[in-house]
Amino acid sequence: MSEELGLTDRHVFFHDWIPYDERESYLLEADLGLSLHLDHVETRFAFRNRILDYIWAGLPIISTQGDTASELVAQHNLGSVVDYQDVPGVAHAILELLDIPDLKKKVGERVSGLIPKYQWSQTTQPLVAFCQSPRFAPDRGKLKKVSLNTFEASQVIKEKPSSSRFPWSIFLSIVRNSKGRW
Repeated sequence: MSEELGLTDRHVFFHDWIPYDERESYLLEADLGLSLHLDHVETRFAFRNRILDYIWAGLPIISTQGDTASELVAQHNLGSVVDYQDVPGVAHAILELLDIPDLKKKVGERVSGLIPKYQWSQTTQPLVAFCQSPRFAPDRGKLKKVSLNTFEASQVIKEKPSSSRFPWSIFLSIVRNSKGRW
């Protein structure tokens, strides 16, 4: 479509993977940041670091729903959150955001308070604190250890999962074979 409309290499650019140390130039020249993903478990539990790059650059963001990064976009009015695989919704969001005068400046002002919160010195603070003063989990002594002997483990593990999903049958077999030793 970009070719048909004569936009390629004038307004729409397709590149290979951009080296990390060159991303700043692209981000600072961009008008919007897009982070679109499918509805998948990885979406919910991963953090989309590119959104932090967009925040750093003060870009308005269009993101699919379903994770903490999209919640951040919505909560701080940094752009638009769309449904998974909603092509018309993405197109509408692009046109709507590009039509707002001075949006990049407004988003830049909104993110100024967020930037310190997501700097390494802040995000790593809990890990650094733990490393400086390690401690056991509060529930450590409350759980009973389970040990399967080699024969039991081999019997449970020999079943090959039928798909790439979590092998629930193996998990359930381990629970059943533990004979209450949790």
